[in-house]
Amino acid sequence: MSFKYFVNRERLLLRIVLAISLFMWGFQKITTPAMDAVYVKDFQSLIFLDPRLFLIISGVCQIIMALGLIAGIYTRYIAAIYVFMGLMTFVVPGFFTIGNPYKFTYGLVMAGAGLSLMLTGAGFPSWDSKQIRRERLQEVEE
Repeated sequence: MSFKYFVNRERLLLRIVLAISLFMWGFQKITTPAMDAVYVKDFQSLIFLDPRLFLIISGVCQIIMALGLIAGIYTRYIAAIYVFMGLMTFVVPGFFTIGNPYKFTYGLVMAGAGLSLMLTGAGFPSWDSKQIRRERLQEVEE
């Protein structure tokens, strides 16, 4: 079995997998009112808004980020935010608030996947790669 087809598309697959997870987390935050208690327990010292409002805002932002990842728009910036989210999950509930080893490892995996995408970029096909090609053509024309 040859994996040559996937060689140029590994970053697309990574973007899609991370986008699915972001979309699911965002959708869950928006549609599950019981999440309020979980987030207050995990991040009580960091949430300055009403927990429900915080979850709606973060859920909508995560869905927008997921769509950006699928399209490959500003992928490195979205991946950097993903790394930050992973580190927050790794540090806050993993160490400080509830000492949950599952959230510790979950946050570490999130940060690693986001870091991989942040360092390599969107790849092909993506809006980012189209912009890079357009800039290179403009440089050649000048």
